[in-house]
Amino acid sequence: MKQLSPVASLVLAAALLIQSGCATQALYRSHSFEEERLQGFYRATDNSTLVVIGDRYHYVFPFDAGLSALLASPERARVQPSFSPFTLGEGNAVMGIYTLRVAASGLDEAAHQRLIAEGFVQRRDGFVLERRLSGHYYQAQAVSVVDGFAKPYLITLQRQRDVPMAVKVPLTPITVAADGVMIIGGVALAGLYCSVRSLVGSQCFPGGL
Repeated sequence: MKQLSPVASLVLAAALLIQSGCATQALYRSHSFEEERLQGFYRATDNSTLVVIGDRYHYVFPFDAGLSALLASPERARVQPSFSPFTLGEGNAVMGIYTLRVAASGLDEAAHQRLIAEGFVQRRDGFVLERRLSGHYYQAQAVSVVDGFAKPYLITLQRQRDVPMAVKVPLTPITVAADGVMIIGGVALAGLYCSVRSLVGSQCFPGGL
């Protein structure tokens, strides 16, 4: 394949940069943006539901079966999570992406194979698992978050300007039992990322947020 000249390479790079800038401007014209502080990341103990607790909204998704295997994995403490912006749509629908990363340093070959079997893709600096989320968001009510993130974690919420906002976002289906346990649909919620105080006897990822 013929190699581009330095001038042609610069022209191509400039064109791509302009296209990228135009795409970014179009996104900002068509969407509104706001910040949300997340408090915790949970699963129903019957592995039916994934819940993200925010200050303003609670986000409820079907549970990803891949996380079930990861919960039992020796590598769970090394997982570093991150979230894409959540897109809020019509009918209190929400979509997003979460990414789990595990650094390669200190992992033996058996750990490599386990992570690949769990759906991770090997990259130069470690292993990455990316999953799309599609569910619904609800108006938050005060809940006592125990197994929450160790520090505040902000994500971006984006809405399409031409999609009408719900007149009234439904109230969260999450309730709190007398013993302080959060419940959804009659099933208890357990933290996926826990603060240090809750690690003993817990099935959660102590690393990450």
